[in-house]
Amino acid sequence: MLKFEYENLIIDNNARTEFFSIYDHLIKLLKRNNFFDAAIIHTKNRKRIDEELALLD
Repeated sequence: MLKFEYENLIIDNNARTEFFSIYDHLIKLLKRNNFFDAAIIHTKNRKRIDEELALLD
């Protein structure tokens, strides 16, 4: 999981793309299995991380 350290997501666009792909899949699984509260929390965190990384592009 060292690949997905925050600093690595800042500099490695491939790692960032893979991270968000996996995160999106997690959110989809949570929704499919009716874990809506967890899906909302993860969706908000995904948005926050994406916005923070965008500030550093």
